[in-house]
Amino acid sequence: GAAAAAAAAAAAVPLSVQIEHLALRANACEARFGLDAQRAEDVLSQLKIGKFGTDKAKTLDQLSVEVQTGSAQLMLKEDANGTCQPVRVVDAVLIRLHSEKSGGRLLVELDEQYPDGRKFETYRLPGNKRERAETPKDSIQRLISEKLKMNGLTINVNYDKTDIYTEEKQSESFPGIQTLYCMEIIGGFVTSTDIGIRAEFGLDEEEGKFSITDAKQNVRTFGWLTEEQAMGKQVKLHGGVFGMLTMPVLTPVSAVMSQVQGTMEQRIEEVTKKVDAIFTRDKKLLELERHLGHTEVWSHTEPSQMVSLLCQDFAKRQYIANHEQHLRDFTKGLADVNRMEFCINPPGLQEIPSCNERLRRLEARSAVATGTACRLHDTVAKVAEDYHKAMVGLNDQILRWDALLDSKDKTK
Repeated sequence: GAAAAAAAAAAAVPLSVQIEHLALRANACEARFGLDAQRAEDVLSQLKIGKFGTDKAKTLDQLSVEVQTGSAQLMLKEDANGTCQPVRVVDAVLIRLHSEKSGGRLLVELDEQYPDGRKFETYRLPGNKRERAETPKDSIQRLISEKLKMNGLTINVNYDKTDIYTEEKQSESFPGIQTLYCMEIIGGFVTSTDIGIRAEFGLDEEEGKFSITDAKQNVRTFGWLTEEQAMGKQVKLHGGVFGMLTMPVLTPVSAVMSQVQGTMEQRIEEVTKKVDAIFTRDKKLLELERHLGHTEVWSHTEPSQMVSLLCQDFAKRQYIANHEQHLRDFTKGLADVNRMEFCINPPGLQEIPSCNERLRRLEARSAVATGTACRLHDTVAKVAEDYHKAMVGLNDQILRWDALLDSKDKTK
């Protein structure tokens, strides 16, 4: 009803006019977010530059390389008060690698040592920061070949089942920068059976370890731990639930700094002129505009709500994919129950109440028959007793007769 009416009303407004109206909305956004050059300078001044390159912290040059390669982005995050703070956004892909198909031990990064000698414990799953235009599969393959250097091992990686979660905390690598990590955990297991190659990576040892030096001369030590040992070291092995996927409202710092060269309203006016020129050259765009008007209602949805809904929908789909086998087993169980329904509640069982009267009559007849049988038994017993007495008496008489005949024979 209301959504359809809004879509119909939006369809009647030309796209060029709608773009002009964006200028007013842009001013409102600038006021709400505080997106201006002065504000950007204030928030970026919170960086603790003096701590870069000390303890676990990396250098400012390394941060610059991260941003240039796309493995990290500097964004402004809006808080509950409508103001912004700088955040470093990192898309990371981790591998939950087991030593064998049936499970076995898990590969865990134990510690890392920088080229200048600084060393510290890490205890985390091996992972990579995704670079610009890199897929999770590309990142995992780069992790296996460059960081783990396991090209000699045969590894089975299941890219279809992943755990995804987000985590926001202060970055140890870059002090003063709040970092939002978007993690994706992909499972896999080692299938190699070559004893020499397995020994190279300590796969069959009780506490197998191995060290790898990367191209930047960072030395990382990896070990094979049981799941209990990994959890005891606070290693995060699985993603979170739906609620951990909500994304805040983020704005690239580059978009804020570009306001020095012109306001957002001025840029939108330039875009409006270009759009008008395109519409003048190609009349077919009017038809496209009419169809796009039906989607205008979606533009009124708050971005944070839309991102949250999309993330939750993706998480639900991911949950179903991860538990596919359990759901299939459950469906099979339901089918078995449906097939057994005839045995559990057969039609004959429903006729039992109507048989009560017949059972009562049979019980009465059985009682009568039992009484008759008892009386017949008594009569038969009496007849048998009389018969026995008669036979005993007859036998005595025959014996007496036999004795008389013997005595007569002797007298003769």
